[in-house]
Amino acid sequence: MSHYGGGGYPGQGHYGGQQHHGGGSYGGYGHHPPPPPPPGPPQGYGGGGYDQPPSHYSGQQGGYNRPPPPPPPGGYDGGAGYGQGHGGYSGSSRPSKPPPPQHPPPPGRDVYGYPLHSAPYPARHARSGPPPPSAPQQFGHGAPEGYTFQYSNCTGKRKALLIGINYFGQDGELRGCINDVHNLSTFLMERYNYRREDMVMLTDDQKNPVMHPTKENIIRAMQWLVKDAQPNDSLFLHYSGHGGQTEDLDGDEDDGFDEVIYPVDHQQNGHIVDDEIHWRVVKPLQPGVRLTAIFDSCHSASCMDLPYIYSTKGVLKEPNLAKEAGEGLLDAVKAYASGNIMGVGSAVLGFAKTAYMGDDAYKKTIETKTSPADVIMWSGSKDDQTSADATINAKATGAMSYAFISALKANGDQTYVELLNSIRDILEDDYSQKPQLSCSHPLAKQAWPNNDIATTSTTASDIDRDMKLPTWTTRLGSLRWLRWTIVPLLLWLSIGIFYIGSEREWLGPAPLEGIIRDGSDRMNMTILKPLAKRLPCIGPRGNLKDDHNDGALRFSDLDTEYPTPFIGSQRELGLKRMWMTASDRYGPYGFTTTNDARSQPDWDKVSWANLQDDCAAANARRFPKPPTTIYEPRFTLLANSTIDATPHWKTTLNPSRRTAIVVRSWEGVGYKSENIYMLRSLITEASLDTGAEYTVFLLINIKDRKRDIHTSTEAYRKALESLKLPPELASIAVLWDENLLASWYPQVKEHGSMFQINQPLQLFALHYPEFDHYWQIELDQRFMGHAGEMLDVMADFARMEPRKQALERSTFPYSEELYEDYEELMVRVDEANKGKSRAWPALRISDVKPIGPVPQDKSQDDAFSWGVGEEAAFIATGFCADVRTSTWVFGGWLEGHLNKGHDTPRWFRPPAIFRVSRTVLLEAHRAQFETGLSLPSESTMPTWALWLGLKVSYPPLPVYMHPYSAERSKKRPGNENDETSRLEDEWRHRDKRPFFGHLPERSEKGLSMANPQSFADRGLSYWWVSNWPRRIMDVWMRNQVDAEDLPGFMRVHEGQIYAPNFMMHPVKT
Repeated sequence: MSHYGGGGYPGQGHYGGQQHHGGGSYGGYGHHPPPPPPPGPPQGYGGGGYDQPPSHYSGQQGGYNRPPPPPPPGGYDGGAGYGQGHGGYSGSSRPSKPPPPQHPPPPGRDVYGYPLHSAPYPARHARSGPPPPSAPQQFGHGAPEGYTFQYSNCTGKRKALLIGINYFGQDGELRGCINDVHNLSTFLMERYNYRREDMVMLTDDQKNPVMHPTKENIIRAMQWLVKDAQPNDSLFLHYSGHGGQTEDLDGDEDDGFDEVIYPVDHQQNGHIVDDEIHWRVVKPLQPGVRLTAIFDSCHSASCMDLPYIYSTKGVLKEPNLAKEAGEGLLDAVKAYASGNIMGVGSAVLGFAKTAYMGDDAYKKTIETKTSPADVIMWSGSKDDQTSADATINAKATGAMSYAFISALKANGDQTYVELLNSIRDILEDDYSQKPQLSCSHPLAKQAWPNNDIATTSTTASDIDRDMKLPTWTTRLGSLRWLRWTIVPLLLWLSIGIFYIGSEREWLGPAPLEGIIRDGSDRMNMTILKPLAKRLPCIGPRGNLKDDHNDGALRFSDLDTEYPTPFIGSQRELGLKRMWMTASDRYGPYGFTTTNDARSQPDWDKVSWANLQDDCAAANARRFPKPPTTIYEPRFTLLANSTIDATPHWKTTLNPSRRTAIVVRSWEGVGYKSENIYMLRSLITEASLDTGAEYTVFLLINIKDRKRDIHTSTEAYRKALESLKLPPELASIAVLWDENLLASWYPQVKEHGSMFQINQPLQLFALHYPEFDHYWQIELDQRFMGHAGEMLDVMADFARMEPRKQALERSTFPYSEELYEDYEELMVRVDEANKGKSRAWPALRISDVKPIGPVPQDKSQDDAFSWGVGEEAAFIATGFCADVRTSTWVFGGWLEGHLNKGHDTPRWFRPPAIFRVSRTVLLEAHRAQFETGLSLPSESTMPTWALWLGLKVSYPPLPVYMHPYSAERSKKRPGNENDETSRLEDEWRHRDKRPFFGHLPERSEKGLSMANPQSFADRGLSYWWVSNWPRRIMDVWMRNQVDAEDLPGFMRVHEGQIYAPNFMMHPVKT
């Protein structure tokens, strides 16, 4: 069973409620789940597992031992769980619904709402068949010579093993499997007189480790089920969980693949193959023992390796080699037509293998897997199909389990074939899966349930009649000589078709991507090599940037103690601990003083777009892809667009090694000198000084929607002219309005910047795909040092930060006063979290399929090495918090559907200044485009990065705090009067958690519980709201050496005010 899986099935996409149909080898985002938490040490019932339970579980009937009592009611409160496949898992075609609580149904009803009956189904005696024969039955027509079997009267003991695995906390989490177990147990007890004490229920929500569905426990339970079984006993086996396929190693599979089931610990201990299931469950059974099995999982038709599989017409199925080889050829032609050359080879080899091996495999199965017992198995799908994890009547369930129970409740008096058809009738309208019926022996058409599930009545003549093959073509397909004629003919025919098709272009040319396409449904861990040395670029003065002294910054190294930030650290971030005056900093960009007069270019004649394009061209050989020009406007309304509206995330896998810096602005902004200094310095230092590793854009919101700027080139030009931008900025301006957002996101009601500040950036990533990452920068942001260096060191820190507990660390604002170094913070956070990591690799929810790489180890076993060297998909500029545990004013705002609604894990960090990858932007765009799923501005990007299983990082960006003022605090509301010291003995409100949260050793659940929405006394140098940055700039740029409120982190030297290296926001002009 799989939910939103990948693999070979055109499954659902990764947003709940939205289907993406497709074919071929890709259908959804399949992947390999990370290792689940260990189930604890095995605790068998004495030396014999289930065979020797403790005395208080002693059995009452002849060696049948009681399992532990059922688990207490209760759900799983993990706030996590992705629905997606794993390797052999394949996708569900069912939309996601809100998951129900994982607990037994209420008294008197099952989870489907059916009333329960204490008596057997009332209609069951309306059509009873003759009693089953007690003597062994013999038959021929392909069965092993001398083979006999015996039906069960089902008058003996009853035992049931029910297994349901939701895979909590793993990639591939399902929702209905535990419900299936409770439904089946209730059904068996109420309808077929099974007793709870004769059942073992293995589910992964139980606290008792013995009842956890690990590989060891499942095998032990299977042995318990069949041990000491006697003729006329009735056994029942049910499995609901993930299923898959693996290469057949013993030649008993006509398709070359064994079917497998996945225990909850399959990553550590592997899957369970159908051969092992058969030898442990079927092989030990004596004649006359009934075993009824249900496998509600993908690829499950032959999950017990029973040799006789029946159609809905009651016809015994055998391999038809001609038909299967023909279908293989058709698959090869389709693969070629779609450009998938690898698919051609796979299909050709596949049908050749089937043709050569199928007949022998079938005969081997008949000879080795036929049983003298009475074994019947119902499966949720064919071996090449998936089985759905469904939501029916607002309850999560396996589709097959639901249909089986429903069919028997509707009519308990059905033959096997009738019951098979009833189950298919229930499923066929909504599901593509085809339930299967297989047996250990040939089955009579008129066999039907009697006094137990699938109790058969039959006669020898019925068996003999059923063994006859239906048509001469089926018999022809089984003939051995056919393989030596049809296979070479088909191979030569396929080669001829491909040759002629390529010469005449019947089928179209095979595109290159068909050959090199990555078949994985998860990203690989990628560590990129350093780029070649940066080549100097022409600056605004017309010279190579490195050759003109007037265009250079002037750094000083004062003989004074470097100021300790309130939050963060230049030392730990890797930022140079240098000083600059205002003229040292902005002198190259037009700021002049009497002490520092530099030559200035004619700024109106500078084209920043030309300079950036020329720089990119000069450095083109450093990048994998040729840089493109930034001139032409690219935004278009959706109706007029010719680009792929929702490109696949795999289009982002080939890195360009370049980053866009998108500076937000809007119509009506007055570009004062200080704003222009900031933009000039940003372009020069981040783009020209780095050899075009960054490109700067000015993204401007046209607020007047009546302009309809995207309806024509003329309308766009007029809007640009009306802004009266400084001429040097016009070439880097990109305009947008809410009409553009509404055209691309019609399912989203809100398009204003307060709630949807990222929609323009999402569309920018869509229309400007030549970048790997995108910095969203505010116009009121200030880099007090070299801007390019600041962006570089943040990227470097994020790249080298390990993934383990990166989310947890992002809640702790670092302080040099509290930690010797950043490593000490890592150690203390690790201790607070007991070695575990919430996002390993993703913050799991059932609505979104992660796409990031999968770790090889559990988080507890990782030595902070996984993710080191990997680019971060999201870089925060401040500490983060869980929306659910905060008082964030926008925490209750949510558009679109999430299964857990406001209980869904979401993280936020105001302001929305960050670096984010194109992958994250496109996936957030896809969700809004297809389903309207929208989060508030400050939570969109960090949350999507975590949902997708991509790397996040919060570098220790240095931030200063103004000193406490008793006079000022008297005028402040209580909610703005926050602590201004990191040292606890200086706190004014020790009974209140400070806005910067707890230390790790005092933290709740390993998080600081810091509050990013706090006003922080309106005194931080970098925050979402603060008055202090404006005052800092005034004192610095005016060189107010005698100012009473001169910030303590500044220094006065030889009549000049020097500022350290840090970044500020907001600096209003």
